Amino acid sequence: DLLEAPDSPLAIWHAGRRADRPPVELEGLECVQVAAGGGGSDGGDSGFRVGLLPDGSVIASGDSTYGQTSVPDLGEIVAVAAGEGRRGAHALALRADGRVVAWGDNSYRQCEVPEAARSGVVQIAAGEFHSLALRGDGTVVAWGHSREGATDVPEEARSGVRMIAAGSRFNLVLTDAGEV
Repeated sequence: DLLEAPDSPLAIWHAGRRADRPPVELEGLECVQVAAGGGGSDGGDSGFRVGLLPDGSVIASGDSTYGQTSVPDLGEIVAVAAGEGRRGAHALALRADGRVVAWGDNSYRQCEVPEAARSGVVQIAAGEFHSLALRGDGTVVAWGHSREGATDVPEEARSGVRMIAAGSRFNLVLTDAGEV
């Protein structure tokens, strides 16, 4: 069931339990994109949220055990992502210039953006302990913990990719041929 947070434009739900109002004042803010991240140090279900505002700025609220709601100075942002899974406590932002910025839990280097994701990126995704970037040339860059092969990009996903998605310990790509 979808539960609306009182006096907030965000609707929040989790396992059918009532959601508390986010601790950041969101009244009157219009997000163009939102992302939900995992819990804190105990793997709980407190989670965190990241929102992209129309002016390219980013807001965050919720659990900040690893600093995932302490948004750094980012510049103009065009997309956001948040770590998936119970312990996914990092966030990604894609700058208008194609550079990926990451913050929050860096236990497995998921916030250490590699050189290949510092320019030319068109889409981002965040898993539990890994991060992904899709470059404009259709190549995928993956970094962080390779739990269950999450950062091992298979041959068929190394080029000709037009869309990416990250689960907690897996990834999906949509190729130019329309294959997943």
